[in-house]
Amino acid sequence: MTDLLLGDAAPSDIAAFPALLAQLGYPSEGASLAPRLERVRAAGGRVIVARRGEAVLGLMALSFIPLIHHEADLCRVSALVVAGHARGAGIGRRLMALAEQIAHDHGCSRVEVTSAEHRVSAHAFYHNLGYADRPRRFTKQLLQPHDLGSGPTPASDRATGAPRPHSDAEERPSTRMEPSRQPPQPSRAE
Repeated sequence: MTDLLLGDAAPSDIAAFPALLAQLGYPSEGASLAPRLERVRAAGGRVIVARRGEAVLGLMALSFIPLIHHEADLCRVSALVVAGHARGAGIGRRLMALAEQIAHDHGCSRVEVTSAEHRVSAHAFYHNLGYADRPRRFTKQLLQPHDLGSGPTPASDRATGAPRPHSDAEERPSTRMEPSRQPPQPSRAE
C-alpha cells in the first residue's frame, strides 16, 4: 500500500473537494473551488490534503488571524474532513499534528478548531487530541450562498476585484457613536 502524504493542495486535488466538503454539510460546485483555494492562499491561509497515491483522502483548511489582544496570531482550522471509507486510520490525527506544527512555525499561540454542534464524534476526536471547549462564538449571516457566486465580494468591482469607490449617493451605515443610554434606575422609597 502507498504511504500517506500530507501537503498543500494542488489544482489537481480540487476534483476531490466537493465530495469531501459535502461530508461536512457544505455542498460545493467544483468550478467555485479553484477561486476559493486561491482566495485562502492570497489571505495567507493553507489548504492541506492527505493523499494516498492519486486519491485525496482528507482535507484541512488553516487560517492565521492576527489578534489585537494577544502578541501571537491564532491558527484556525475551519475545515477538517477525512473520506468516510478512510476514517479510523489516523489520517485526521496526522492532519491535526501537521496543523499544530504549521501553527507553531507561524508563531501562533494556539490552534482553534471550528466544529458544528451536532458533530459529537468530532468533538470527542478533538478532546482526545487535547483540545478543550471554549466560550461560544456568535455569527451572523450577511450574504446567502446564492448571493456570493464565485466572484469578488459585493464591495468590490466584479470585473477586476478591486475595491469599489464609495459614492455619497450609496446608503452607508452610520459610523457616528451614539451616547450610551442607561435604563432609568428605579426610585427607592425612603
